[in-house]
This record gives sequence, C-alpha cells and structure tokens, in this order.
Amino acid sequence: MIAAAREFAQEALAPSMRGSPVHGSDPALHRYLQSKLGRLPHEQLLVVFADRDGGYIADELLGGGGAGSLVTHFGCLFHRAMTLEAAAILLAHNHPSGVARPSSRDIEETSKVGYIAQSLGIQLIDHLIVTARAVCSMAREGLA
Repeated sequence: MIAAAREFAQEALAPSMRGSPVHGSDPALHRYLQSKLGRLPHEQLLVVFADRDGGYIADELLGGGGAGSLVTHFGCLFHRAMTLEAAAILLAHNHPSGVARPSSRDIEETSKVGYIAQSLGIQLIDHLIVTARAVCSMAREGLA
C-alpha cells in the first residue's frame, strides 16, 4: 500500500514538471527526486531531459547497481537524449547509505558524461546526489 501511494505521488508530480525549468537548485525537483530515488535500496541513475529553453521534457531511469555502485551506459543515455531532442540533461542518483556527498567515482563519471555531452552539443546542467533526507548539487560544489 505504501509503495502504491509513493508511485501515485510520483505520477502526480511528473505532469506538473512538464515544461518547467530544470535547475539543480529547484526544491520542487529535489522533492520529486527524493520521492523517486531517496529510499531505494540500490543505486539508480535517473536522467532528466530538458529542451533548448531548459524546460523539462522527461525523466528516465537509465542505470543501476548495488548498494554502493552504479553502472552507467553512456551510449543509451545519449541515444535517448538525441531521440528526445534534448539540449540539456541533469543526472541524479541515490546513495542508499544516506550520505549525500559525491564519491571520487561519482566525480570521475560526471566528468566523463560532461565531456561526451559537450562534444555532442548537449549541456550537463548538474548531477544531484539524492538521499531520503538531502540532495547535494555537484555543480554547486564545483564538481559538475
């Protein structure tokens, strides 16, 4: 019943985001991401796609892993961005540990994604680390 209520809340939040600006510091986006990722037992990568004006197009889970690791398929991520004609992306993934700080691997992978995105003409808006109680913006920390 709790899972059904959480899913209903996520579905209710998504339509209100369509066309709204995608910013790594947006509290509404943080609440949405926390409802979607914050309590998951394994790391999941969610990508938010934005149009040329920075407006929300869609979001999709495009990576997963164990309790402390994440596997990202860059080809799938960028193929999906091009299919949606996204001009920008925002990455978000959860830390089941509850610690909303980027690991050295998070920093390394974000750098790779940023490089590929730039070479394809896609802006990397931010990479958010999400827990049930906090969200850390890697851009705000100077890491994305």
